[in-house]
Amino acid sequence: MGKYQKFILVIFALALILVPTISPVFAVTENTQPTSKSIGALYLSNWKNMQAIWKSSQLNQLDNSNNGPRLGELHFSSDWSTNQIVDYSGFFRDETNAVKYDQIHGFSTNTFLDSNGISNSQYQNYNGSNLPVSISRNYAMVPNQNFVVVQYNIANTSASTISWNVLDQVHFANKNSSVNQNASYDAGRNAIINDMSASGQPFMALGALQAPTSYQVGNDSDSNVADAQAGAWYSFDNNGTLNNNSSVIAKDVDAAFQNTVSIPANSTATLYYYLVVDTSLSAIQSDIDAIRAQSGSYWFSQTRSKWTDWLNSGKRVNTTDTGINTTYDRNLIVMKDTQNPSSGAFPAATNPGAYGYYVWARDAAFSAMALDAAGHYYEAEQYWKWMASIQNTDGSFHTRFDLWTSENTNFVEPEHDSIGAFLLGVYNHIKLTGKSADDPFVTMIWPKIQLSANFVKNNINNQLSLGPADNSIWEENYNYWTFTQGMYVAGLNAAQKLALIENNRVEADNWSKTAGRITSGIQDNIWNTAGYFNQGINQSTLAPISKFDSSTDALFGWGALDPASSRASSHIKNIVNNLTHDTWGIARYSGDAFYYSSLYNPAGNESGPDSPEPVWPQMGNYVLLFKLYTGHPDEAFTRLQYYVQRSFFGYMPPGEAVSYYYQTPIVSTAAEPLTAASFIMSCLAYANEFDGRVIAPQYDAGTYQYVNVTNNAAGDWQKWSSVPYFVHQLNDTKPSDTHIKNVAISNDATNIYIRVDNTSGKLAGFNSTTRFAIQVYSEDYNHNTAATSSAAGMYGNLDRPMSYMAARWSDSNNYAKFHFSDGRWAYDYGISNVIAPQWDTNTGRIEMVIPISEFTSSGSVGIGSYAYLNIALIRQDPTTGQWTQDDLQPIHYRITSNTDSWIYGNTR
Repeated sequence: MGKYQKFILVIFALALILVPTISPVFAVTENTQPTSKSIGALYLSNWKNMQAIWKSSQLNQLDNSNNGPRLGELHFSSDWSTNQIVDYSGFFRDETNAVKYDQIHGFSTNTFLDSNGISNSQYQNYNGSNLPVSISRNYAMVPNQNFVVVQYNIANTSASTISWNVLDQVHFANKNSSVNQNASYDAGRNAIINDMSASGQPFMALGALQAPTSYQVGNDSDSNVADAQAGAWYSFDNNGTLNNNSSVIAKDVDAAFQNTVSIPANSTATLYYYLVVDTSLSAIQSDIDAIRAQSGSYWFSQTRSKWTDWLNSGKRVNTTDTGINTTYDRNLIVMKDTQNPSSGAFPAATNPGAYGYYVWARDAAFSAMALDAAGHYYEAEQYWKWMASIQNTDGSFHTRFDLWTSENTNFVEPEHDSIGAFLLGVYNHIKLTGKSADDPFVTMIWPKIQLSANFVKNNINNQLSLGPADNSIWEENYNYWTFTQGMYVAGLNAAQKLALIENNRVEADNWSKTAGRITSGIQDNIWNTAGYFNQGINQSTLAPISKFDSSTDALFGWGALDPASSRASSHIKNIVNNLTHDTWGIARYSGDAFYYSSLYNPAGNESGPDSPEPVWPQMGNYVLLFKLYTGHPDEAFTRLQYYVQRSFFGYMPPGEAVSYYYQTPIVSTAAEPLTAASFIMSCLAYANEFDGRVIAPQYDAGTYQYVNVTNNAAGDWQKWSSVPYFVHQLNDTKPSDTHIKNVAISNDATNIYIRVDNTSGKLAGFNSTTRFAIQVYSEDYNHNTAATSSAAGMYGNLDRPMSYMAARWSDSNNYAKFHFSDGRWAYDYGISNVIAPQWDTNTGRIEMVIPISEFTSSGSVGIGSYAYLNIALIRQDPTTGQWTQDDLQPIHYRITSNTDSWIYGNTR
């Protein structure tokens, strides 16, 4: 069964891009608000060697553990897998009214990470009753320091003074129950230090930054309040004070400080405590001295400053909706806090109640991509190094790993979509950071890229022309899933570009061929004639799996297929019509019972009554992406707002899903770094700050299709409707009239037919400014070694040596044939047996017929023969008269018969 069937996270990230011709449409200033539902758990990190997990009273609706809001875990790099604490909690008494609030599982809280990296925990009611004061227990895990500082703000809004009593207590963990720990109170430092070394653990200390009313070094197993060493909570519960016991040797140790504060009417009392961990007594004493040299407010200020600097070191967004901007910042903070600072890995969710402490290689890869997109390259590179380190020797990846040890946990193998995510993410990282081939990171990771790309190449299903089957994305069966196939194509496109950085033409060409085969398999075998891409193909029967599945939208997200194609438009329409709930929410697939009636739900039915198919924020962002591609930024903006509206209190990211019945996020698998990543990349794509697509630098192609080209180009375009086309590179700075948008190509028994669309949608008329030319260079289709060639074109560089060229200039009627000879492109003659290239001034389209014989040394060529072509657009500077090659599209073209399967790009 799949990950969901085993209470384990799967999630799928969204591929996000920018469209350079679209400017965001901003509405009037808004402040979209999240829901009032609070998150169940959050990670905190010091960025160096420590992570803690804050937990609510109830991790999910089935959690009956009777815990309260607390730091429930603290992990340290000397032994990452050990939780060093049982809990670190706050307890209260109202001494004025003689009411105890120390059964803290009765507290509800609203908890969130604010935009300064401070974890705010606002205590709400207690067992359904309001409190006489307002309490917040806030946590500052100071970056690059070995401690967390806790701040209590107790606000008295009543008309009279109140006496309020606070117990701040840590219960230490002991991973070896046969040995004792040794804790003592250091009066000079006002701290309780616990030597945990006998159990193979570090030293820990609890300190107070104000004079305590009382303190206790206690044996947590001793509930007899008459004993001096009794556990601190028992004494506090008994009479509101502690025994001031200064030392204990026990297997079960707690440490606590108690402060009673008198709070005048309409005033606030603030208390500070801290929890510190280090490897030795001298080290922890030094830490305590450093903490005590400053105030609690100083450490909160330091934390805020460090987080602000970190956010500013990357990309920020500034839309007119402050809710979107705030959500973006806080989602980034959640992601960094969640990343293990040693390994760079990301857990599936901050809430460990359902998915534990597992890392999915695929999911975490998309999280790293978002950090790269946001300009936080150090964190992203940590992950790419980790992913390279856990790669299998054949280039594949295991599915799931332990966050603390990085060990494989043997779950639902294989999930090969991680291969595409790895190739894609590493390329984007190298592109965004500008790394060259001799950079140590590139040198290290290039052999890993080769292994992964060649794993796909070497495991093609020849019958289907698809990459290897796997269990992704929803981990329910072993099949040919459309999501994985799209990731293969995107990853191979990225691998090609990395090969060119490495100047390895052989690998680039091989991976181009593989990408072409898989693209053709998707178009031929996965397309449903009802107008959408199937969920996949059954591995055993080879029958289509025809469910509507929004993960298939990834085909358009990372550059595998063009969103401007007719199939993309039809597909998205079907997805929206069949999987929409809650106006803007998109479900995973038709009939999805997860979080609803499935026996394998993480926490029962969280979707709500009569509410199957809960919506997944990432899936809605796929549609956002499509709308952005196709010129609807207004709807994209609305979908960003929808994400905010379905976030947790304090703008915390959702988990996997949202209940459209309750209109709130589902708590059991939240917060999810991957969901946050999808929003981060969506925001950056909307703001034109990120383009995640990787377009193939070269395509394989081959289609048997006659095109009747006439001298009325404007009337010819419908004739090209069935000819596959190939998208050119995006977002470069070439002049738009001579910037290639896409190329269509086919052949019949005699000719090759080429259509080029530019990005401007216009061209100058005959012999008018700005003059242009189209040139098509080719290898010898006969591959005669005597044919001379050059990688230098007439007006610019080619991608490889070429022997022949056919061209027309816009100021000439001559359709010219050239060959390379004696160090130059020599004119042969005017091609007269076919119509000269034609163009349409109102659409920016050019069409061209080239006799196949013009690209051969013998005049004939066999069916199935390949040659590399370079299709170039040339422009004349109207001032200087100089001609310049502005753009180039490489195509590896196969002469195709009328019985051959086509090699696809996209369909119009």
